[in-house]
Amino acid sequence: MAGNGGETPIIIHDGSLTLESAVPWKDFTGSGHSKVHPHTHKQVRQVSIDVAGQSQTVTVEGKKCAVAVQYGPSAVTVTTGPDGKGLHVETDFASFQDGATPNLLAHKETDHKISHVKVACGNETPVDQNVSGGTRIEISYRPVV
Repeated sequence: MAGNGGETPIIIHDGSLTLESAVPWKDFTGSGHSKVHPHTHKQVRQVSIDVAGQSQTVTVEGKKCAVAVQYGPSAVTVTTGPDGKGLHVETDFASFQDGATPNLLAHKETDHKISHVKVACGNETPVDQNVSGGTRIEISYRPVV
């Protein structure tokens, strides 16, 4: 799954909610509701959102970024520092179980769909919409060049 140039994206996928990382989840630091990506030198470059066959890409480079997803009673928020580095994932990790690989977490409740997606970059909010399933969000996290 890792892309060219050392990319280690985070992918949030609907169906039953999954969180996928090119880096195994055990390598993230933090505890409780907050986990920090181990590659703190990388930067979010873009966020790609596919909702029911409609695609949108938000360019983020060098800005603070926050991606918020609502799935039933659960919220997942992925944020960075002011320069797009230092990716954090915040959610109730106790609501997830290990997936088929060490890079996959699956929500224990499978009867919901992603209902809202919000992307904020710097002082702009290019995406803030209600959705009803068929949603895939890829947060591109690459080395700074």
